[in-house]
Amino acid sequence: MFKSKGKVIYGPEIRAILSVDKGLSSYYFSLIPKYYCCKWQLYPPHISFVRNETPKNMKFWKKYSREIVEFEYSPTIHRDETYFWINAYCERLCDIRLELGLPKFKYGTHFHITLGNVKKE
Repeated sequence: MFKSKGKVIYGPEIRAILSVDKGLSSYYFSLIPKYYCCKWQLYPPHISFVRNETPKNMKFWKKYSREIVEFEYSPTIHRDETYFWINAYCERLCDIRLELGLPKFKYGTHFHITLGNVKKE
């Protein structure tokens, strides 16, 4: 596991992310073999921690705006038919979700940083 830091950003709408240093995602993107024809993500590198869900405790919404948060990530690149990503872990983001009245994780037991995709656009 490796460590890095990011900044909590809220919005647009009911969405919250931890912005991630582009150098981190650029490095792992460069390790994806060229024959996959992988493209950069549309959005700057980030960890989504509130998306497509409405918090029960909106009084805490934007409470941690611009907070610098440390997270851990695995250097293993994962993929499915469309996306490439690395897994990320962050107790602080879990705490923020719980304070908002959301479950610790939306999916599974970790967050992720999407590196790119092979969408045919």
